[in-house]
Amino acid sequence: MDVKLNGEFSDNCVLIRNSHKQYIKNAKPLPAAFSPDGGMSTDWDKYTTPEESLARIGLTTKINGELKNTDFFNLFGLKVGDIKMIEGVNSIDFTPIFHNPQIYGKPNNPSHSDVHYVDVELRLKFSEIAFPINVDRSAVSLIISQS
Repeated sequence: MDVKLNGEFSDNCVLIRNSHKQYIKNAKPLPAAFSPDGGMSTDWDKYTTPEESLARIGLTTKINGELKNTDFFNLFGLKVGDIKMIEGVNSIDFTPIFHNPQIYGKPNNPSHSDVHYVDVELRLKFSEIAFPINVDRSAVSLIISQS
C-alpha cells in the first residue's frame, strides 16, 4: 500500500490510541473507537510511554471543564506496518502539539500523530489490528499529580 509517511515511522513503530470503555467489548476496541475526524489522533511510542499517554487524558478537560477520569480509558496499539497494509489509509503524520504558554485542560503532546483516511468502514480494520497496551495506573496517577 502507498501510505504517505510524514515522520520517520518504521513498520515496527506503535501508535497508541486511547479508547473510552464504552467503545470496548471483550477487551477489544469497537470500530467506533477509531474516528477519522480530521485525522485519527494517536501517540507515537517513540516519544511517549503508555503512562504518559494516559496521563495526558487525565489532564484534559471535558466540555463541562472537569478533568477526564483515566479509569474510563484503555490504550490500544497499532503497528505502523499493519496500518500501511490497510487500503484506503492516506497518510500517517507526526503532528506534535505544543501550546506556549501551556493551556489548562489541553496538555502539550510531543508524540501526537494523525492517521488520515476517509472511508469510515476502515474503522473495522483498525479494530482488528489493535492490541491492548498494559499501563501502570499508579504511575499515571503520579504523573498527573506532579503536573
